[in-house]
Amino acid sequence: MSGSSYSSNFRDVSSETTSSLTYTYDDYFQGNYTYLKTTAVTHTHSYTSSVTTAATCTTDGVMTYTCTCGNSYTESIPATGHDYEAVVTAPTCTEKGYTTYTCKNCGESYTADETEATGHSYYVISWNWEADYSGATVIIGCNNCDYYDTEGIYSQYITTSTESATCTEDGEIVYTAVKYWLITLTDTQKVVIPATGHDYEAVVTEPTCTEGGYTTYTCSVCGETYTADETEATGHSYTVVWSWDGGLASATFTCSNCNETQTVDATVTSRNVLGVVTRYATVEFNGETYTSDPVTSGTSLLIIGALTQTGSEESDSEETDSEVVEITVPIEDSNTESEPEEEVETPADENPTTGAVIALLPIAMAIAAIAALKRR
Repeated sequence: MSGSSYSSNFRDVSSETTSSLTYTYDDYFQGNYTYLKTTAVTHTHSYTSSVTTAATCTTDGVMTYTCTCGNSYTESIPATGHDYEAVVTAPTCTEKGYTTYTCKNCGESYTADETEATGHSYYVISWNWEADYSGATVIIGCNNCDYYDTEGIYSQYITTSTESATCTEDGEIVYTAVKYWLITLTDTQKVVIPATGHDYEAVVTEPTCTEGGYTTYTCSVCGETYTADETEATGHSYTVVWSWDGGLASATFTCSNCNETQTVDATVTSRNVLGVVTRYATVEFNGETYTSDPVTSGTSLLIIGALTQTGSEESDSEETDSEVVEITVPIEDSNTESEPEEEVETPADENPTTGAVIALLPIAMAIAAIAALKRR
């Protein structure tokens, strides 16, 4: 076996160096042995790793390292441990909350971190009152869930407060219902009391001569007052009294309603007819003209004839006895002083005999008396 060789490798683990011995068979044979030529070779391992057994969340794995020379060894791969994802389940009104932890690798899961149920968050849906406000039923629900109390909770605890109405402002009665439950429930109802309006009493103030009248209306409840129904002033109602002082005159006006008195000096006009002096007094007062009754004085001389008659009044042929009688009749002066006779101008629109006729009335009466004596 000339030129043939055989090699054997040996690993030195402590130095990671392998010695190689090579045996070469020459063509030389001498007797029963072979001449052997040996050559030494140095080798450095180059390993490639591979996972032989994969690690799990709870179990270690195996990593194997292999050299090109065929040498190999193994190492342990630590368990990975769980990789959890957390999902929170929130609490409800009646159920607890919690967190679910699930491993993304192996699916192992558990729950933890519990929280208490929140309980209902109540709110009032409606209040239903009795017609006479003696009680009320409250219907409630939950803000967080679909809880709904269909029967309601009845309350008979009712309080009232009253604010009275006035003449102009409404009053009210306030009803308050209270229910002590898991929470305190309250509600109020207001009933309006209409304003009463004023209750007026009327006092009439009559008009006077110078002031108008009116009616005062006063509320008997609140005292509010106003005036209305005005009437005009009545004005004065005068009576006149004439006063003479010799040739002077005045008129005194007195109101029959209020007794107001005013005295006004008069303008005096005189007339002398047949010895009879007649005076008139005139005044202007409140836009009107007032004239007094005539006042006379003086003496009238009158000759009266044919005062007697004989025979029958029915016979025209019978003779009559005539007699002339002289009569002097004094005319009483309404004044205390005697005035001399004087001539006065008579206005054109007046009858100059008017005063004389009035003055001669006493004379006519005297003549009638004399005639009666003659007939005897």
